[in-house]
Amino acid sequence: MLKALAFTFLLLLHGTALQAQYVHITLASGETEQHPIEEIRGISYGAGMMHFHRYDGGDLSWRIGEVEHYHFYEPTGGFDDAARSAGNVRIFKRPQPEAGPVDFDPMNRAIARMDAQDYAGAEALLDAYTEEYPHNEYALLLQGNARRFAGEYEAAVESYTRALVLNPIYFNAFLNRGLSHAMLGRTEETLADYGRAIAVDPGNARGYHERGYALHQDGRDPSGAMRDYDRTIELDPTNPYAYVNRGILKADRSDRVGAIWDYRAALEIDPDQIWAWNNLGNVVMSLANLSQEGALAILVEHFEFEGGIELLPDAVNVVGNPELHVAVHEVAIRHYDRAIAIDPSYATAYGNKALSRLYQGLMPEACELWKVAHDLGDESAAGYMHMCE
Repeated sequence: MLKALAFTFLLLLHGTALQAQYVHITLASGETEQHPIEEIRGISYGAGMMHFHRYDGGDLSWRIGEVEHYHFYEPTGGFDDAARSAGNVRIFKRPQPEAGPVDFDPMNRAIARMDAQDYAGAEALLDAYTEEYPHNEYALLLQGNARRFAGEYEAAVESYTRALVLNPIYFNAFLNRGLSHAMLGRTEETLADYGRAIAVDPGNARGYHERGYALHQDGRDPSGAMRDYDRTIELDPTNPYAYVNRGILKADRSDRVGAIWDYRAALEIDPDQIWAWNNLGNVVMSLANLSQEGALAILVEHFEFEGGIELLPDAVNVVGNPELHVAVHEVAIRHYDRAIAIDPSYATAYGNKALSRLYQGLMPEACELWKVAHDLGDESAAGYMHMCE
């Protein structure tokens, strides 16, 4: 299942989960400041500035060169509640920045290149930048992103790890390192990094969503995946991808009605959500395995189907009733067509529509659709095209 991932480079700190009472800041002038940690929601960098974001909106800002270091406390031995209760703490210190002003222009140019999908160009800029400024965790995060987008997952892991050495509670570094481990097929490392991201910021929905997806893909703990998707939606009810992925999990568990509700919820948020339209079609196609009564009930209640089809006493399921079988696939095709209308390059919808035409006995149409799907990059379509020879 494809997912769009938004990257906001913000390190979030939840003060109620930390042992210390204050964030201590030492400026290059020798002055010091301290602020109650429960008032600080995060730290970010941009345009040569460092910002401490407060829950009350009264942000604190300094130029990068003005901050000698800051430190705060976090439990040793991990971020679990037992360590917090035991009172084991250690100090994490930001390294002394290099002398002179930090040049943010290369980072901004690297971001622009990533936006233009010039990942090699972005990586070259960031490689040079991190060599000059090896203690800039944000630059290392960007370097990891450029490498990951370029498919250099092992190198991306290295960049994120370097960022985490500098900032051991960097939410985005944990999350993105987990994404890189996932692309390398390292399930345990993936889940561990998502767990660390959640421990750093338990109020951020993205950690739960990624861990839920990883658990879902792994298949060993579907209940854990469902809990994470539920928590994602609880924290961010406007995320259409969370509803789509939870809908897929529900469909996998034969909860067709639950899946329909989730796909519809995604479409309420984003009517152009092609995966929701496609997966609604898949749910309808799966009705062919149900009894005639069960399939008709779902079609009438959830798909504005008017019915009027005679039930056959000898039909074991929908397949045994030719008229109903054709109708089921026509409803499925309407949803595949919606996805195709939104994105004519969406190969999966063509392939699924081809299956519906096959089941309707319309082989020439199915073959045309498989050819389109294959030309658009759906390699699985080749497995069906031999039937067209």
